[in-house]
Amino acid sequence: MNKKILAAAALAIVSGSAMADANLYGIIDLSVANISNASGTQPASVTQTLSAMGDGLWLPSLWGIKGSEDMGDGMTAHFNLESNLTANTGNSNLGISSLNGALFIRASNVGIKGDFGDI
Repeated sequence: MNKKILAAAALAIVSGSAMADANLYGIIDLSVANISNASGTQPASVTQTLSAMGDGLWLPSLWGIKGSEDMGDGMTAHFNLESNLTANTGNSNLGISSLNGALFIRASNVGIKGDFGDI
């Protein structure tokens, strides 16, 4: 389901002629770990190794869409939608079951900027 939503959002950005400025951005932080004799309790003749892919070693993996549109008369509308990403599985909510599949849990905001300030 999340892949369909992501594809629809990307298609809307690419094909939308009303959107003057929209960017798809993100950080993917994957690592590969190879650990030999991790427990240290085995005799020297027994070698145990573990190889695994990890996510978020240095930074959290995330993706988002942000953009703005000039509304005229010095006013600009803007938005930012940002979600977590578990890059090695493709999940977007990092396994947080209480969110019931919520997509943009890091940031989800819309605003308008003009001579009066930014709301």
